[in-house]
Amino acid sequence: MDTPYSIGKLNLVTDAISRNKAVVAAGQTVSAGEVILSVPSLVTSLLPKWRGKRCDLCCRNIPTRACSRCKEASYCSANCQTRAWKAHHRRVCPLLSSGFHLSHAFMSQSAEEQANADLLLSLWGLASQTAEDESWDSEEPDMALQDLASDPIHCFKNLVLHPHARALPALPRSLLSSHPKFLNSAWSRFDCNNFVVHNISSLEPESGAYALGIFPLASRCFNHSCSPNAWSAFRLRAGQVWLEVRALENIPSEAEVAIPYLDPVLPFRERHLRLSQIYGFECSCKRCNLEKQLALPTLPPEGSVLLEAAVTEAVFASSEEWEMHRWGAEVLARLPASIRHEEFMKILSTRFESQVHDGPYAEAWLTGRALLALCLLMYPLNYPITGYYAAELAKACWNAYILTSEPIWISRAKGTLQFSRGILEVAGGEEELEAAAGLTTCQTLESLIAAEPLAYPDI
Repeated sequence: MDTPYSIGKLNLVTDAISRNKAVVAAGQTVSAGEVILSVPSLVTSLLPKWRGKRCDLCCRNIPTRACSRCKEASYCSANCQTRAWKAHHRRVCPLLSSGFHLSHAFMSQSAEEQANADLLLSLWGLASQTAEDESWDSEEPDMALQDLASDPIHCFKNLVLHPHARALPALPRSLLSSHPKFLNSAWSRFDCNNFVVHNISSLEPESGAYALGIFPLASRCFNHSCSPNAWSAFRLRAGQVWLEVRALENIPSEAEVAIPYLDPVLPFRERHLRLSQIYGFECSCKRCNLEKQLALPTLPPEGSVLLEAAVTEAVFASSEEWEMHRWGAEVLARLPASIRHEEFMKILSTRFESQVHDGPYAEAWLTGRALLALCLLMYPLNYPITGYYAAELAKACWNAYILTSEPIWISRAKGTLQFSRGILEVAGGEEELEAAAGLTTCQTLESLIAAEPLAYPDI
């Protein structure tokens, strides 16, 4: 094997299938919840619905003020505005001042295409200060991992290309005519290397996404798995968005560290179609090898009570406890195919969200248990959304206790909180991580329960 490039506990080694893979260095181990790699964004761009609501630099969801020149970019502080101006906005601002965001070409694009156009503009604004346009014509040689970490522009140029040729998004005409080499070269690395910056605490599928971001070192290091042992968390700090790759489980020495490029809940065929179209490869992880042998998922029947009971009983050892006696993709082979259909997850999560807030709480308990069982089958162990759903179920248990004064709801709340906290503490719950919302719920409920039997209002 070639001499590995290393950083921290990671080695980047050659791989027979992909160009490289990140493995835990010999003699090292990674513990569940440990931050394996932490990197700042090169550039980010907000999705259209978040413009003016989040800061264009740090992406924090706090009051912003528009740039006095272009009136398009918005920042939460003078510090963020100054940093953005020095980094890239002074080059981009004149282009936005001409009304580019209001042009038909820009407005007729999808939300993701608009964000990609803004991301490409910001990357040009940054890169044009340090590199000549012609330098984007040549391929970058492989570099040591430490060098890639210290030079994110060169690291970006070292990334793999998109598997398919695609037209550029709508951009200002003056830029298209003056910098075609840069734009085409940079665009050829988009989508297959960019990250969707999101908040996992949202109950609505995909509604937690608020920005796109380029994190070159993370893109260069980590391969995909539908059964990953790590995930990408986003930390929003003043002046910067950081990506943290966190271990979901204990990872032994020399084992590969892999993250999901897609939502693991997507059906097998949908995952493979997207991986082929966007990334140009076919996943051969353990889960995919199992699911390709199973019948295609079918739409769940109306009134899925029996289906919900089946998935709950398949995972949990009893109707009240949180001890898991079976979980993971292997169990799917023994359950009805409709459980694997993405519509089943949507049905459960939508109904659960309504029941958590409005009741009936007895039904929320059953729906929530089924939803958590499904998460444990479809997502990796300790995946953050599972812990967040559990925190919401504990909230429903507390509301049921306030309504009925029945002790069983306190018992259920305590067990559910313990289950939730065990996952969220692994997934990451620091204050600056938006994934911490579930842990905040846990802490509030634990305080209320500890103070019982005093009466508290519905939360």
